[in-house]
Amino acid sequence: MSCRNYTSKTRFLKLLVASVLYAPVCWAEFSSDFLFFPHAMSMFRFGLDDQPEFDGDHHHALEKDHYEAAVDLFFTIEAGNFRFLGEYLFSTEEQHMERFQAGWLIGNHMIWLGRFHNPVGYWNTRHHHGAYLQTSISRPSIVRFEDHGGVLPMHQAGLLIEGMFERGDSELGYSLALANGPEYTGRLEPWDVLNPSAGEQDVSITLNFFQEIASGRHGLFANYSKIPSTIAPIVEIKQRIAGGYLDWEFERWTWHASVFYVDNDLVQKSGSEKDSFFNAYVQGEYRMSEQFRLFGRIEGTAGGEDDAYLELFPNFIEDRVLAGIRFDFASHNALKLEFSANRTQREDFGELSLQWSAQF
Repeated sequence: MSCRNYTSKTRFLKLLVASVLYAPVCWAEFSSDFLFFPHAMSMFRFGLDDQPEFDGDHHHALEKDHYEAAVDLFFTIEAGNFRFLGEYLFSTEEQHMERFQAGWLIGNHMIWLGRFHNPVGYWNTRHHHGAYLQTSISRPSIVRFEDHGGVLPMHQAGLLIEGMFERGDSELGYSLALANGPEYTGRLEPWDVLNPSAGEQDVSITLNFFQEIASGRHGLFANYSKIPSTIAPIVEIKQRIAGGYLDWEFERWTWHASVFYVDNDLVQKSGSEKDSFFNAYVQGEYRMSEQFRLFGRIEGTAGGEDDAYLELFPNFIEDRVLAGIRFDFASHNALKLEFSANRTQREDFGELSLQWSAQF
């Protein structure tokens, strides 16, 4: 890593930490909130072919059985116009500072500095790492987090500006991110707050326009990222994303839908390889009562069979049909049961998951 890159990352972290430590003491108005999101999950896959533990240097085989326990800590501070948001995930698999962002409110507009969720689409900004907040157990494969095998940058580090403009009965909103994206090391690795000098990140820019209406939200988004690679022969990946989304509630129904167009240049010393694909998902949720909700999701990919970029992520689920039920009980506790039929580039398999999640 170059000295210049190390210096810029160190200065960025110092500025971010200083804003968090100093700003709250400057105003009499001060409030904070701390939320605790635990979950435990069992997952069983069937129909998988026998695979080695590793494929090549960096591709992990799918586990037939998977058990996980995790706690997501979500913390916010408000002091005058100052805002801070932090999110730390402890699990049996990993520990990460998922979000660490300080901001300043100016009217209906917010300026953030730090590590945040990439505002690409809507799912990634609506649901954070607390499993209780989303109806289903799984996220759509196209918006899976990087450390779970995601194929798109879900976290960025840098500057995020977002705001709203009132327009009659509806509101027009925007998000603009000027930031660093991930590095490809066999998986996408975003900037780590706790290890700021690690890796070689490059530019990632996202623009998201949306309209808030009484029944939900719809919008358009675009992203450009340069993703350095440590895996030969790829030197870097130039990625362009565009798409749209709809989040809609009607009586007992809730619908989430999005479409993504992803175009990649895999740059090598000998040249580059270009490919693109489409991915879309639709999730429907039906509220049977205050306690029970049924949900289902369809995901599909066009152009993914021989896509050079997706070959770097052999466990990416290109097509999926999913159904499940959620039972809410006691105070902010939920049990979810989910079954899905899945297809990757390599094989088809079934998946059955059971999860308990809560909010305290």
